[in-house]
Amino acid sequence: MANLCVNYLDIYGDASDLNKIKDEYLNEGTVGYEYKDLIHNEDPNHLTLSFGTKWAPPLGWMLYLSSQYDVMISCESDEGGCDFWGKYIYKGGKNIYKFELPYLHGKYHSLDWHEFIECEVMWRLEDPEPFDEFMDKFKFCSKDERAELEELFFEYSNEN
Repeated sequence: MANLCVNYLDIYGDASDLNKIKDEYLNEGTVGYEYKDLIHNEDPNHLTLSFGTKWAPPLGWMLYLSSQYDVMISCESDEGGCDFWGKYIYKGGKNIYKFELPYLHGKYHSLDWHEFIECEVMWRLEDPEPFDEFMDKFKFCSKDERAELEELFFEYSNEN
């Protein structure tokens, strides 16, 4: 079974191009992707959607769309099982921005601190590993953030 890569896309362009993209590519089964959420923005020149792909983000598809339509595509993707997170921007059939990190480090960059704690830390405390192994996962955090993680670890350990 394939690992699920979650993709969050923002597509910017003329409303007529975005409508063509919606009609041609955002139907279930088209190009092998099923979009989970199509968010209707107030701005007709902005399309937001999220969907899953197998193992990796749809980089080739975004490259293709940006070459066929006058749009800019911004995508944030993550896949915990393969340990990666990435931010990509395509325009004019070219990748103009690429930033990749290991999964947890990338989520740290994409979420605010409280969301990061809720989404990526708390579930790890339900069945915690040894303290040093737990803290090693968060080397990228600031000294103050690491102190908060240490406090959470011992507080949660004492409750269970």
